[in-house]
Amino acid sequence: MNNILCAENIIFIGGAPRSGTTLIQRIIASHSRVYGGPEFDLVPKIIELRNAFLSSVENGRISKYLSTDDVNDLFSHFLEKAFNYKIEKTPNKTHISEKTPSNIMVFSELAEIFPHSHLIFVLRDPRAVVASMLEVGRRYKKDGKTPPFFTRNIRSAIQYINECWDAGHASLDKCKNVHLVYYEDVVTLPLESVKKIMTQLNLPFEDGMLDMKAYDMSEFKSGEQFWYSQEKLSAPISGESLEAWKQQLTPYEVFVINKRISQFHTISRYNLKNSVSLVESIIESITHKIWCIRYKIRTILIKLGKSVYSRLM
Repeated sequence: MNNILCAENIIFIGGAPRSGTTLIQRIIASHSRVYGGPEFDLVPKIIELRNAFLSSVENGRISKYLSTDDVNDLFSHFLEKAFNYKIEKTPNKTHISEKTPSNIMVFSELAEIFPHSHLIFVLRDPRAVVASMLEVGRRYKKDGKTPPFFTRNIRSAIQYINECWDAGHASLDKCKNVHLVYYEDVVTLPLESVKKIMTQLNLPFEDGMLDMKAYDMSEFKSGEQFWYSQEKLSAPISGESLEAWKQQLTPYEVFVINKRISQFHTISRYNLKNSVSLVESIIESITHKIWCIRYKIRTILIKLGKSVYSRLM
């Protein structure tokens, strides 16, 4: 008998890029009853079309054809059917987990048309998120590719995080089926955190869910090498890199993030307060950059000296 996907068995995962949505997806998708493939990508665009339908209903353009309820019914069935194609062909799978970070932008709409589904909003220290975004941008540039706009500079990164967080918190405040998950909790207290997540999803915790090598997402898509490697995906869950941003960001960049990031009550745990003035942060940043330039020049001169010496010998 073929599996039939129920609306309450759909899990949407979203958050600002580099917040840990991939980690949460891999953990949930390792469950024996959950299918979770690569990013579906199109959910926000489908919801955008749904919103256009609703607008046309409200202004009377297509109100003779469809009502608001009809539109919601149409698009909920469309997404259910799209996901059900995979569930029908995958033995023992009853749930589907769809992780695309930009899902967070339409969580409120998804919660409206899927009131019994589960939506997971992943939150992470914005300083770590920005540092990781900028690193992705550097990888694109190194390969001669144009990076996503929010990875190009610190202000674009902050702006996009704020947009994601505005949408996520709006859904969190008004929708009962939105669950907030902190990346830091998952990597420092994985067993406790994952059990809590599975309880929220009405699924039993299974042994092996914390083994990242147990779940092989073979459908690795083109371009994802700039975001993560297969080695990192299968690495054990660890909180060792939680404060890596302190070495990746300059004092000035940290100052800007703390100053410009949206201050929701949910991020009070990160203590985003500047302990130095803007002038002090700029001076420290300039000093750091000068040191980096001197180090690079010194390294180049040493290599050049060795090269000249080897030729003379």
